[in-house]
Amino acid sequence: MYHYTSISTLLNILNKIKHKPETNAYGDVIEFYFLKFHASHAMFLNDPTENKFYIETLLEVFDNSSVLKSVITTSKMLIGAPYVLSFSELEDDLNMWVKYADNAQGVTLGFELNEKIIEEANIKLSKFSVIQTLKCEYPTKDKLIETIIKEDYQKIKNDLDNVKDNSCRSDNIVRTILCNSLKYKDIAYESEVEKRIAIFANLDSDFKSRKNEIVNYKEVKIPLSALKQIIFAPLTDFNKLEYSVTKLISMKTNSTYKGHIKISKSNIPYSS
Repeated sequence: MYHYTSISTLLNILNKIKHKPETNAYGDVIEFYFLKFHASHAMFLNDPTENKFYIETLLEVFDNSSVLKSVITTSKMLIGAPYVLSFSELEDDLNMWVKYADNAQGVTLGFELNEKIIEEANIKLSKFSVIQTLKCEYPTKDKLIETIIKEDYQKIKNDLDNVKDNSCRSDNIVRTILCNSLKYKDIAYESEVEKRIAIFANLDSDFKSRKNEIVNYKEVKIPLSALKQIIFAPLTDFNKLEYSVTKLISMKTNSTYKGHIKISKSNIPYSS
């Protein structure tokens, strides 16, 4: 899973490398260090159809059911708002460099991650939230309708019938809908081959500025040991960056960094 970003964001992430506070967390073991990332509220993701594509198609399949509309509108508070960390399966991709790594002047971080790793690194967060890993799919609307009818329709219909009878809470429906609204994206974004870590949480969150926005986010810890690659973009000065990043990680980990992270430069020939 690759996270494309700018050099300034990389510096901010590495500067905030922290050591776990447990008394048995020895400073010379790399597994006891972690990185801090910001999972943005789904409202602030880059696709303007985010959350709408699946939900609007679902409502169409259910003939704009008023019960389903009410569940979607009023019940998100039951499981918390979705916060998202975005990654790509693409290791060295020009489109990703240009769009998400400062116009090919940034970096991508390669991780080995799953829900268990995130949960174990975020004990407090995982106690009050649901953490899920999602692989995005990019169907046409007609294909999405087929998928909903085949995979979701009967389950959601049964849950809706129970809601009508007041025999169950609507969290199951909401979680299914919210996960799928993050999973299914417009086909225009297919080239990104995106994977996501979604955190459904009601805990207090933070805010940061980004261009002309004030973004709602949650801080998520990722173990430094899960970071396997740092790849610098085509338009970067690799020798200087490799030196600085290696030095900084060693300093932040009390020289316990033994080069378990592969540091390299993009193989793509590109000039601005």
